[in-house]
Amino acid sequence: MSEPSTTAEEPLATALQRAGVLFVDIPRTSSSSIRTELAAHFGFPFGKANVTQDSSGDAQGYEDHLTAAQWQQRLGSPTWAALYRFSIVRNPWDRQRSFYAWRCSRFASCRLDLSFEAYLEALHRHRCQGDPSPLFAYPPSAMSCLDFLQDPAGLLLVDEVFQFERRQEAMLSLSQRLGFRLGSCHIQQVSDPGPETWSGRLRRLVAETFADDLAAFGY
Repeated sequence: MSEPSTTAEEPLATALQRAGVLFVDIPRTSSSSIRTELAAHFGFPFGKANVTQDSSGDAQGYEDHLTAAQWQQRLGSPTWAALYRFSIVRNPWDRQRSFYAWRCSRFASCRLDLSFEAYLEALHRHRCQGDPSPLFAYPPSAMSCLDFLQDPAGLLLVDEVFQFERRQEAMLSLSQRLGFRLGSCHIQQVSDPGPETWSGRLRRLVAETFADDLAAFGY
């Protein structure tokens, strides 16, 4: 990889070309940790502005959770083609538990007003039946992993996809590819609010809601 760039005024495309890498960050897949570690090595444009645990968040040069298609359009074909593009996905059951736990950690009334079962039912109606819900006013909160990674024609736009469930193996592979160590931090963790357990019905509901991820990533 090229020498790190730390100039905050440098154009986004130029900085990414210098780094030689683009991470498509999907929420609840340890994306904050990866962006923070990339920022520690490359500086701008990586980082995560809402991560207060690490000063490298100040280096952020783009919005959180852009899709690969959005990146492709923003950067243009020459820059896009020059980058090593990767992402991390997660099985939809654990990912939705994490999303719900994150909501509960941010909004104290969440578990009183919205059970995990009600959350999953609302998500299913939103994704599968087109029922708009204020719960998912922020689009990435209802998107599948595949939604982030393919173009409208269904073409996968990243070079490599790693699984969160094999994170240690993924970090080793990425460290070898990028030439520096990744995987030493894991920030923005949330505790599972429990005590709900997975019933067969809820597992099937999530499987139907995110059938695209199950088919695409072998879950």
